[in-house]
Amino acid sequence: MRRLLRALSRLGLVAGLAAVVYKVIQRRAQPPLDRAEPVAWPPIAVPDDPAPALAGNGLTPPSDEAPAAAEVPTHTWVPPDEDGCPASHPVKAKLASGVFHLPGMLHYDRTKPDRCYPDPASAEGDGLRQAKR
Repeated sequence: MRRLLRALSRLGLVAGLAAVVYKVIQRRAQPPLDRAEPVAWPPIAVPDDPAPALAGNGLTPPSDEAPAAAEVPTHTWVPPDEDGCPASHPVKAKLASGVFHLPGMLHYDRTKPDRCYPDPASAEGDGLRQAKR
């Protein structure tokens, strides 16, 4: 049985080497790729006035005007003070987990917040979700 196993392993080794030699010979027989000339791409035509091109898509061209005061978001959160939140902003938020904790929840007391919010709606507005417990 050992002799048969040795013979098969030697046969497999020889077959593998023969396959490698065959592949190397095939690669050398192929002509090399001609990469002397780079591919020239046509220039991109940019219109002087992009408004007509954008009008058909339902888009509007960007304007140089500053956004209106109503569009600028105001921060409703405050930074924590020494591992706690002030009484005016009792909702504790952790940015790494994307979770906020309300007073009375299971892990509220041991949570070290990254931000403090006045109410849950403000925290949800920043993309955070309420903790499950």
